[in-house]
Formats: sequence, C-alpha cells, structure tokens
Amino acid sequence: MKKYILKLALLTLSMGTLMSCEEDTVTYGGKNFVSFDNVASLRFNFFEHRGIAEIPVNMAFPKSNDVNVTFTITSTVAVEGVHYKVLTPGSITIPAGQTTGFIKIEIIDNDIMDDSKSLDVTLTGVSEGDISLGLTDQGASYKRFLIINDDCTTDFLEFFGKFDVTNDEGDVIGTATADVNETGDCNILMIKGVLEDQLENETDKAIQFTFVPGANNNARRGTLTAFQQLYCEACYTDADGNNQTFLFEGGGRFNADTKELDITGGISTISTLFPSPGIPTSVHLKPAK
Repeated sequence: MKKYILKLALLTLSMGTLMSCEEDTVTYGGKNFVSFDNVASLRFNFFEHRGIAEIPVNMAFPKSNDVNVTFTITSTVAVEGVHYKVLTPGSITIPAGQTTGFIKIEIIDNDIMDDSKSLDVTLTGVSEGDISLGLTDQGASYKRFLIINDDCTTDFLEFFGKFDVTNDEGDVIGTATADVNETGDCNILMIKGVLEDQLENETDKAIQFTFVPGANNNARRGTLTAFQQLYCEACYTDADGNNQTFLFEGGGRFNADTKELDITGGISTISTLFPSPGIPTSVHLKPAK
C-alpha cells in the first residue's frame, strides 16, 4: 500500500496506525479521511479583534478532483450578523491536488467589555463516498469556536502561549503554558507547568490566575492572584514513604510590555485534618524562545 507523509498537526490520535513526530508529520496508509487540526482538543480560540478566522479542514490524501465538505455552525449565545459572519456558508472546497480547505468566519469587533462568545462547528458530510468523515476522536469533526473578548481591563491576552520558567537564581527549571479558561472570561488565565521552585513539580492541571490592573487602571501592568487550588496529587514521596498531595495559593505581577510574569506564593501538603504551613515559592516566566 502506498504511504503518504501528512502534515496535519494531529497532536494526539487514538488510531494506532498514526505516529506523530516533533514536526507533526505522520506516515499513514489507511483510508482517506477529512479532519480538523489537533483532534485532541475540542476548542479553537480566536481573539475578537483579529478579523477573519480560517479554520483548516484537512484531507489525508490529495484527489484529482475538488472535494466538498459540509458543516454546520450553531450557537446559543452568538448571533450571526451581530457577532460574526460566515464567509463560507454551509460548505468548503478542498481543491483538486490539495489537502486543505478553510472554513472562514469574520468576527465583528466591538468596544464593549461583554462576555466571550462561542460557536459549535461540526463537519457533517463529504462529497466523495470513499472519503471518511473525521476519526474516532470527537475533535476530528467538532470544534467549539471561542470568540475571545479583547475589551478587558487588563491586557491578559498578551500572555497566551508557552513560557520558560526560572528560579530566583535565573536557572531554567521547566516550562509552562498559558491559555484562557473554557469560556474565555476577561482577566483570567489558566497556567499549567512548573510554577514552584522548591520541588520543581509540574501542575496536574492548570492553575487559575486573575489579573488585576495596576495604578491608575494600568491595563499593561498589575498584579496576579490565585486562590488555593490543587497543584498536584500524590506527586511527592516523603521520608516516611507517604505520597503527598500539594495545594497552591499565591499571586504575583504581570508586565505586558515584556510579556513576563512573576509568580509568588506557597505550596502546602494535605493531611487528614489540616494543610501544612505553606512553603514559599517564587518563579519567573518569560516567553519561550
């Protein structure tokens, strides 16, 4: 069977026939199919002020003729013509000899600090009978398209992405990634990775930080706060052989001009009755190179 090299950015696939490498290329020799990118994720983020979003729809192998892919867009909160316009209504075309087409959605920007909006985008059909629709992963044929409001009191969206984490001595101790929460709420960032410099453990899941503007409502500089949350479960074995679970509580400062974060706080263990006294921690996050 002839094999093809795909560049679909399918980061995590349930199909044993696909193996991903560092450049997101996979070798596949099975049936032709269409799919969204990054099937491990159900969400596609887009910032309100960016204009036109292009959601790629990929086909495993090129065809000698055009292939049409149909889709639906629904929402209980966003109104077409008010919050968005679909520039490719109902279907897209993957041209002959190519493997990618794009669902195009124009986002209507406003200057109102309103809630972020979401659209449910679902692939529904393919014009060719020998091409499968999606994979077993839900993210192959469905995405929650999140329109993230950019009219917030802080410039927290400047910190979306990957960071190198250093301790107070400037040593790199790990990495972290920052993203909006599931509903794209203003001034809230979810950060996952190494956020403490004592044990240098990674979080089990993202820690929620709230951004607060600085003096004179400075949106580009201010403070961070994080209420007490689970940091990692059974992630450390103490001298007595007991597995310890850690909580995190803290804060810090942000600077959107440098896109850097200082996170301070404390980690504490959970006992049967009370958490132990917090161990002070301090890390610095700067954009990864």
